[in-house]
Amino acid sequence: MTEKKEKCGLFAARSSSGADVVPMTLQGLEAQQHRGQESWGISVPGKPVFTRMGLVTGWHLEADTLSSYSGKSAIGHVRYSTTGRSVIENAQPIQVGSEFSIAHNGTLVNADEISASVAAEFGRPCESDTLAAGLRLQHFLQEGRGMFEAFRSLSVELVGAYCFAILDSSGMIYVARDPRGYRPLCLGWQEDSGTFVAASESCALASVGADFIRDVEPGEIVRFGDAGVESFVITADHGHQFSRRREEDMRIESPGGDTVALHRRCWAGRGGTTPPGTVRVTGTDEGSVREKGEHQELHRT
Repeated sequence: MTEKKEKCGLFAARSSSGADVVPMTLQGLEAQQHRGQESWGISVPGKPVFTRMGLVTGWHLEADTLSSYSGKSAIGHVRYSTTGRSVIENAQPIQVGSEFSIAHNGTLVNADEISASVAAEFGRPCESDTLAAGLRLQHFLQEGRGMFEAFRSLSVELVGAYCFAILDSSGMIYVARDPRGYRPLCLGWQEDSGTFVAASESCALASVGADFIRDVEPGEIVRFGDAGVESFVITADHGHQFSRRREEDMRIESPGGDTVALHRRCWAGRGGTTPPGTVRVTGTDEGSVREKGEHQELHRT
């Protein structure tokens, strides 16, 4: 392979039908090999994070070990180092305690400051900006905040360009993009297996037979979970908006429990507006309702 580096690639998948998404994740990483050739890895719930140096295209050499990795949720990463040495200890995803694993694409301008904060708290140096961000996120979670609120608090501390993929211990997936959208991240839907997909590049969606739905918005955190797809948007002044959608059955659910039919193009953002009766929520916590409308935009187009 020629020397071409594009600052890491992310892939995340969760199947609403319970299908094994590990093969899809490996294939999605292969399609983004051009984004990083130093190391690669995958994470599934209940197993140690699997990382290796070199190219993900050699995964078949690890087939015996990988045969024990399966699940309806997975995240993966191919690495091109912008900070930290090119060693197996810095390969991603990285496990953070028992709570979650995390993978990162981007460059944190204040990585040294975040690492120093982590070193002071944990009493040991932290070379990886990804691990430093993950430990700060863990800190906020351990204060009793939910993942959306914890990530909002983390985003206040981070300066730079970043996208994250996070897999928690329950199999929920979170993907996030920095408030200015410097790094790419897109969403897709694989019809045959009923799988929600996120990737750094849409070529990875095509490689697994998934339809491109839309880009993750700048400042948006998207969750793939039991309720389908939910999003939480951090605004430039660190305010935030919350909207809940149940995409696996093509419906939108309001906090009051009412549902309306949803054509997938509205999830894509291609329709421009949500169907009449859809609720958009704005407030200071995930459960508060600040505005209702009969025809409101969920996403910029």
